Formats: sequence, C-alpha cells, structure tokens
Amino acid sequence: MLTAPSRQAPLDAIPPSLEVEGLHLSYGGTPALRDIALHVGPGEFVALLGASGCGKSSLLRAVAGLVRPERGSLRLAGRCMSGVPAHSRNVGLVFQGYALFPHMTAAGNVRFGLECRGVGRAEADRRVAAALALVGMAELAARRPAQLSGGQQQRVALARALVVEPDLLLLDEPLGALDRQLRTGMQAELRALQRRLGVAALFVMHDQEEAMSLADRVAVMRGGAIEQVDTPERLFTHPRNAWVCGFIGAGSLLRGPLQPAGGGLWRLDVAPGIAFTAAGAAPGALFVPAGRMRLLPAPDGRSAASWVWASSCGWTPRPDPSWRCCRPATRRRSRRGGRCCCRPTRPRAGCWRTGRGCRCDSP
Repeated sequence: MLTAPSRQAPLDAIPPSLEVEGLHLSYGGTPALRDIALHVGPGEFVALLGASGCGKSSLLRAVAGLVRPERGSLRLAGRCMSGVPAHSRNVGLVFQGYALFPHMTAAGNVRFGLECRGVGRAEADRRVAAALALVGMAELAARRPAQLSGGQQQRVALARALVVEPDLLLLDEPLGALDRQLRTGMQAELRALQRRLGVAALFVMHDQEEAMSLADRVAVMRGGAIEQVDTPERLFTHPRNAWVCGFIGAGSLLRGPLQPAGGGLWRLDVAPGIAFTAAGAAPGALFVPAGRMRLLPAPDGRSAASWVWASSCGWTPRPDPSWRCCRPATRRRSRRGGRCCCRPTRPRAGCWRTGRGCRCDSP
C-alpha cells in the first residue's frame, strides 16, 4: 500500500533523499553539467528552472542513472550511486511524453516496474490497484493508452512511477504537453499527492509560474551550472546576482557610476539628481523588488528614494545623507498617518522632510 514514510526517527537522523556534489557531465567534449551541488531533503519538492539547454534534463538523467557523469558524487537516501545501473536505483521517473507501452493496458503499464523488480503477482495486483486508485484511474485500468486522454495518460505515468515506492520522484516537464487549464488542475493534484505520500521530488520545468507555485525550493540553472537554490520568496527578494534578477524578473536593477561616500559607504548615481548610498563592497547594481520603491520630491529639487524594503546583490541600500530628514522634535504626522521618529544623523529609510512637512513611508 502506498503510504507516507514513517516519521518516528528524528529528522536530523533521516539522510537527504538526494545528495549531489561536484557533478560534471559532458557530451562529446561539450560540458553539460559543471560542478553541480544539490541536496533534496526528505519529502521536499525541488524544481529545476532554466532556459532550454541549461542542463536541467541532463541533471535528471544523471540522477536516474541514464547517463554516467565524468566525476562527482551522487547519493540516494544515503546510498552511494557510483556504478549503480538505472534499474537498480529506487527512483520513479515521469517523462513529458508519458512513454506508455501502447500494447499494454493502464494496469499493465503500472505493473511493468514491479515485474522488473520481481514482485509477486498477488502483491503486484494489490499495489497496482492502490496506485491507480491514488491517481483516480481505477475505473479505467483496462483501457489502452490510445483510449485515454492526455491527462489520463499522465496519471497512468505518475502511478507507474509511484507504485515502486521510490526514494525520489523525478519529473521531466510532465505537464508540458497538456493545455493550460488541464495543466493548472494537474499541478494542484500532483503537489497534494506528493505532500500526502511524503516522497521527495525533483521537478524539471521551464515555466516560472509553475516552479514558484509548486516548489519548496527552486534551483535556477544556466550553462550547466546552478546559479542559486532558494525558496521562491527569497529568489524574488534576494537574487544572488544580476543574471538571476533578470531571469526571474523580480524587480529592477539600477546601475550607475560609483563614488566613495566615506565611512565605508558608496554613492550610486543612477540618473541626474537621483542617487543612492550603500554600505558594503563596491556594488555594480542596486536591486529593488517589484513595487517596493517610490521616488518622492525633496526640498532641494532633487529626487529622494523611498522604499518599503530593498536588497541588492551583496550590499544594503541606505538613504543619501545629503537628504535632510525630519527633526524628532517636530513629530508631525504624515499624510499617511505615520509618525516621523528618525534622527538627522541616522535617518530612517522612507522618512523625508518635504515642502509640505514630514512624510514617513517607513514600514
């Protein structure tokens, strides 16, 4: 019977479902994977996201044992997979094209993996029935793939991967061939099923919306390497570099000439009369999440930047010291109903003195 794995052991005693370190793979001398490092925890749903040709499917095939990397280590549920053939790895693989045997019924396709593992007939019958019921295909068990819709074929392919009770579920864009409405429904069903069974999953996809809505963490890939692995929220708010920021489309990159501002600060002039002061190493660009920054008029005619929250690739933005902040003694209410509470020597982001009085946009 397909059930969630036991959670009696402490979580720190359960090995990761997948551990990849320093993985390299080439096709005919052309690198496909470069120094890949990735961990997938028990019950975790991790998405591989990137443009076509970035190495997503190659990484999935390497984990499944369909290709042999030149070097690096790969462990499944704590077991080293060096030299272990694909049929001996306890993984379930779902392809985009379903890959169902046309001469077999739905039940026969699901049973195939159990027969390859030498599971007895009675046990196989029980597990096949449970897997088909799990994906809502019990009543169509006797139909052949040609008699099933695209969504029904995908359910059979998913049942075939789950019936072997894998340590890791590998999905290579399994929803890509479905229309958008059906794909959206299958996304929710797939995620709910994965959570109920507690099986770890590595999901290849090129659709950002799908990746952000389904995954616990997202690995963004480019040119055979992983640029960043993080939660969907942190990918939007803390992209590691300018390329990730541009690929995710999470906000704006502000660029401009740098000038030392003293005290370990740098001044970034993004346009005439618009500048930011930042702490840390000399940055190349300031990242501002979408919808998190506003430009307000300043009393000297320049533009003062106000942000609810902002981060950048390795540095922290601060208000320009030359923009005067309201005095604590005034304690005026802003038009938004907030109070100014900053000091002239240490202004708070978002709190400015304008021609109409104090304006406070701090969170």
